[in-house]
Amino acid sequence: MQQETPSRRIVLLGASNVAKSISTAVSVAREGFPGQLDLLAAMGHGRAYTRHTSVLGRGLPAIVSCSLWSDLAARPPAPTTAVVMDVGNDIIFGATTEEVLAGVETCLDRLAKVDAQVTVVGLPLASLERLGPWRFQLFLRLFFPFSRLEYADGMQTARATHQRLKQLAADQGATFVPQRGDWYGVDPIHLRRSFWSPAWKNFFSFTSDAPAQRWALGSPGRFLYLRTRSPALRKWWNWEQRGLQPCGRLASGVDLSWY
Repeated sequence: MQQETPSRRIVLLGASNVAKSISTAVSVAREGFPGQLDLLAAMGHGRAYTRHTSVLGRGLPAIVSCSLWSDLAARPPAPTTAVVMDVGNDIIFGATTEEVLAGVETCLDRLAKVDAQVTVVGLPLASLERLGPWRFQLFLRLFFPFSRLEYADGMQTARATHQRLKQLAADQGATFVPQRGDWYGVDPIHLRRSFWSPAWKNFFSFTSDAPAQRWALGSPGRFLYLRTRSPALRKWWNWEQRGLQPCGRLASGVDLSWY
């Protein structure tokens, strides 16, 4: 696919919150940034920064080791905006605060090499604090049945990771955005659909010179198109699937690369 020189490049790093709301994220970015956009996203349910993860037979590489980084370095320079979020998944997979922060720091160092304006999104602590031990274990059994994480240990690691992530963002010159408790409902880690648009406007508003002034409109067709693009690499049980990038283009002027 022949790419035009973009007016802005956007890098999204995260897990299920990015994947579920990607259509809204694209809409908010399209409204807020003029010209041709080049969007690179490493995302997916259960995705982690430091570990290969597998959910229902679908495996994805660690964000820190996926091919987004080599593709980003190889593309022609362009003003770049990045959002780094969904950091807490690594904790569920057994990572320590030190491991999580080392992975995120590597990502931030690479983004600094392309002079990216970066927003780092904190963990949803307010939502997690409301869980309590019983609901915490129920949540783990539903979404991550393999995890043996205990509530006290998980919350201690989450709090420490959140605070050190905030400091890391400051050290790296990134904008740190804490998450609001009302963005979450019964599900403690996935943004409520009604808050997708204001959340993404919050994430982008620190780096956009012309942030969107109205609610991003949903589009079932765009949602389906975005969710059916193939990433650069994924595994279905023992079958490895590779996809050429960019993997799609929107008529509104957005090139898409999934990792």
